[in-house]
Amino acid sequence: MEEKDEVIILKNKVALLESILDAIPFPVSATDISRNWLFINKATEKSIGLSREEALGKNCSLWNANICNTKDCGINCLERGDSVTYFSQEGEDYKVDIAYLYDSSRKKIGYLEVVANVSELQRLIKAVNEKQNKLQDSIKDLDHSFKMLSEGRFVSVPISSDDPLLGLKENANESIDSLKELVVSLKETAKSIASSVSDISTSSSDIAKATQQVASTVGLVNGQNQAEITSLEKTIKALDAVSSSISQVTAGAKSLSEKAVNVSENGKTSLVVVNETEKSIARAKDISDTNVGQIKDLSEKMSSINKIVRLITEIASQTNLLSLNAAIEAARAGEYGRGFAVVAAEVKSLANDSKKSAEEISSSIEEITAKTSLAVTSIMETSKDMADAVGRINDVGVASKKVINEATEVSDTLKQVAEESDKQSATLQKVNQDFTGVLEMLEKGLKAMDELAALAEEVSASTEEIASIISEVDKMGKSLFTMTERFEV
Repeated sequence: MEEKDEVIILKNKVALLESILDAIPFPVSATDISRNWLFINKATEKSIGLSREEALGKNCSLWNANICNTKDCGINCLERGDSVTYFSQEGEDYKVDIAYLYDSSRKKIGYLEVVANVSELQRLIKAVNEKQNKLQDSIKDLDHSFKMLSEGRFVSVPISSDDPLLGLKENANESIDSLKELVVSLKETAKSIASSVSDISTSSSDIAKATQQVASTVGLVNGQNQAEITSLEKTIKALDAVSSSISQVTAGAKSLSEKAVNVSENGKTSLVVVNETEKSIARAKDISDTNVGQIKDLSEKMSSINKIVRLITEIASQTNLLSLNAAIEAARAGEYGRGFAVVAAEVKSLANDSKKSAEEISSSIEEITAKTSLAVTSIMETSKDMADAVGRINDVGVASKKVINEATEVSDTLKQVAEESDKQSATLQKVNQDFTGVLEMLEKGLKAMDELAALAEEVSASTEEIASIISEVDKMGKSLFTMTERFEV
């Protein structure tokens, strides 16, 4: 990067920093170690009445603040160890924050001062202090009235129109008046309670004796009913066990019947498959026999072709001899037999090619014939195996028919067993339902007796509780009367 570009970047950074400081709404200024201005922002320009260009290099005492050139000057305070100072001027209060400026080696090279107008804050603090004093006085009034109340005297809280706790004091006075009325009412109530407790105590004693007699009678009846219910429950359980066993027998018979039907159906399906398999093997045997005949015919035709190929080979050999003789005669003819010699050479070449091709064809035919013979032998063996398989499949078909008949007989027998079991189960269920109805009636009667006994116990407990409550109420009435006596009403 060129030096010119670095200078431009540096100027841009300086301009950005100045813009930031100018945007601060209160005075910010920087001075060198001799207290001459290095920079002031727009707010400082307005405060001192000088532009930035006019102020730069001049002493900061041009602020003309009443702390300039005194021990309370911000810079003097900083050098003593205080980074904050205050001053008042023209009816306004100001706070000054001061800090050192350092170079890259941490050497002190100047000062930074930030001045803030704290007049509004000071007025707010003063107002808060005044309200706090009034609030403390009001709290003292409340404390005095409540203290008198704790001693049994009803004293109203004094109220003024500018009292910060006006609403609270009014509510307190209403509460004191209500409490006074309540104390008067409680005194009358305490007297009434004392006169009623004796009558209630006598009545509750009579009720307790009657409920004890009812509970004793209910206990005897419950014992008899419980024995009958226990016996009936055992009978019902026995019937349930028998019914369950019959249901299991029925379910087992039905399951076996279904399985027998499945066996019969599977046997029928297997029989169909066996018949189809027998037919398929028979068809395969017929096809195999046909293939044997066709392969034998093919073998015979191959033999005929081989004879023809041998004939071609012999013709090619004869043609080769003729071409040799023609070549000899052409040589004897000299110049006149030269063309005939060429023809003889071509005929010889053609005869050699024909002989070679015939030999290759003959070799292929012999190989095919050999493989055909093997195929005929294999197919004939397969045909024999198929004939044996047909016989075995016939045996399987006979056995499958026998299984189907026996499975059908078993299924019919099991169905009869399941029907009889269903009838017996229905009869037992009816008997069980009748016993269950009787048991429910007995249980309802026992429950009613239990409820009656519980009610008697509750009444007895209630009478005891009432007696205890009456005793407590009597104590509370006496205590209440004692407590209200201490109040002056």
